[in-house]
Amino acid sequence: MLGPWHLVALLLLLACFAPALARADEATAGRGDHSASSVEAPSGEREDPRGADTPPRDPSGVPPPSDDPTGDPASADPTGDSESSDPAPRAGSSDGSAGPTDAALADAAAPDAGDRAAGPFSVAFTGGLMVPRAELAEVRDMGLTAGLRFALTSNSGLGAQLGAEYAPLPPAGDDAQGAPPLRESHIGTVTLAPRFRLGRGAVRTWVAAGGGVMLDYEERGEQGAEAERTVDYEPVATAAAGLELHAFDSGGFVFMGRYGRSLNEVRYESISATAGLVLDF
Repeated sequence: MLGPWHLVALLLLLACFAPALARADEATAGRGDHSASSVEAPSGEREDPRGADTPPRDPSGVPPPSDDPTGDPASADPTGDSESSDPAPRAGSSDGSAGPTDAALADAAAPDAGDRAAGPFSVAFTGGLMVPRAELAEVRDMGLTAGLRFALTSNSGLGAQLGAEYAPLPPAGDDAQGAPPLRESHIGTVTLAPRFRLGRGAVRTWVAAGGGVMLDYEERGEQGAEAERTVDYEPVATAAAGLELHAFDSGGFVFMGRYGRSLNEVRYESISATAGLVLDF
């Protein structure tokens, strides 16, 4: 039979173990409630233990798009790959860095106005004044002249030119006493000469020296009478120099001087100064 001291000891034991038993009951009740909510809710709508403010996760495993106001492409990328959101490399650069603009490339490719590329072939149309000298000046007066020149020049400046010149010189007097008066006089020359050009830009100079043929046509006779016509051919030596100002891409202006002298007679001697237009091809 239990005595009073046994009852006192039993009460003390109950007082010591009562709080532990209460905590164990509360933990068991909490696990029971969580299991019940897991069974009732669908698998994709379970309550997130982190809180009610966290958005539910997509069953496909892809996180929802971010509402980051900073606009960071890495945070807005649903795949999580920050490299895939980088912009494509710009044209003209292999590493994605900004390349030169089209305007800069056009300026670099455009040729400088002071260093235009000189074409190998050129044509010049000139006109000016021819002045007879020595014995030719006794029977010919100075007059207008027209010329045509074809030139072919290499990149080194060496080349050749073919020139033709025509001048209808007016008569200055009779070359001998008692000779019929001179009614018409025409002088033409055709020459071929090597040439050397200095400069390839807007200002170019050249020199040439060679030889060719001079043609002298005369008509003599009294007015109203039948004219006496003569044609003389003489070999000539010529020297020429020119200055070209290329004001546009395909050509410009040329100023040139020429000296010619017959190899047989001194009477065929003349100086001409002309100017005109030169075209490059």
